[in-house]
Amino acid sequence: MIIYFAERPYEYHHEIPVARITGGVILTKSEWVFSRAEKDGMECTYGGKEELNKIDADVLVLSRHIRNLPDKPFKVQIFHGYAEKNYTYREINFKSQKNIFFWPCFFIDSIPLIKKFGCFGEYSPFNMIGKRMEDRYDLISIPGKYAEEQLKKKKLLRKNNWIKAGVPKFDGVNFKRKKKTILYAPTWGKYSSIPHALYLLDVLKEYGYEIVFKPHPLVIEKGEFAGIMKKMERYDIISPDPYEDVISFMEEARLLITDYSSSGIEFLIFNQPIVLLHFIKRAEGAEKLLESAAEVARKSSEIDNAVSNALENDEKSMEREKLKNLFFYPVDGKAGRRVAEAIIARL
Repeated sequence: MIIYFAERPYEYHHEIPVARITGGVILTKSEWVFSRAEKDGMECTYGGKEELNKIDADVLVLSRHIRNLPDKPFKVQIFHGYAEKNYTYREINFKSQKNIFFWPCFFIDSIPLIKKFGCFGEYSPFNMIGKRMEDRYDLISIPGKYAEEQLKKKKLLRKNNWIKAGVPKFDGVNFKRKKKTILYAPTWGKYSSIPHALYLLDVLKEYGYEIVFKPHPLVIEKGEFAGIMKKMERYDIISPDPYEDVISFMEEARLLITDYSSSGIEFLIFNQPIVLLHFIKRAEGAEKLLESAAEVARKSSEIDNAVSNALENDEKSMEREKLKNLFFYPVDGKAGRRVAEAIIARL
């Protein structure tokens, strides 16, 4: 039996193109995923991380990091990290460690005699990162050259435990749809551009395009920017189901406006203009690479000029194409089948 663990909707979007080919059972606690899986004709069972160790599976497929996985199944990760995903790397992100036990455990763990059972040991209750990625997964599906280089640099890949798959959820993309919208797809949290959304919408209404507002689902789940979101209802914008995959709304987008969301990276496959609202400085990373392929506004007063340049004087096509080839292996509609065949071959 093949189990696809999709605790969140975005995981389902990454896994369903493979699951349709191999068959299997979707394990989820998400009502949205449960409902969608049934509509897609997939067998579905209710459960979360606690149930993973109770299910008798031959193969377990995931699209995000889970620290404690059962030993028996053949474990597959559909690696969704086009950009940096610290939780899959061996290095410790010291800035993010706020647990009071972290530092004492870290120093104790550095003593060779107890290193095996220290705070990063597999059986320790203070294990902050769990097993290394190369030990955790039997097969890793890599989306593109950038992720491959990052994982090799961290020595997290070994011979025969990974494949150059591409991105399965890109398989059904329609590149021929008419470009009639401007898609605003901001991230959540402190790097979100939503605090500037009202000014942005005032600018965009002068351009005559339909405006689609597709924030990160966590904006909705966490109730972020509630006051601004309420005021946005006054504008003539399209607000689709936040759990739908943003890719389906990119197909008709003449322009993407985002911030530090990974949607900017995904939009590269369409080679259409991008405007980045980088009002807050951020350390170098994959999303920062996008600045070379986009118009960048670092304050609200620069938005109109950035949008105008993107729509009327786009000169970034070659840069976008280069970055697309860096982040993604060729988008040929066969990524899901490559992953499925690799899973079936190992059964």
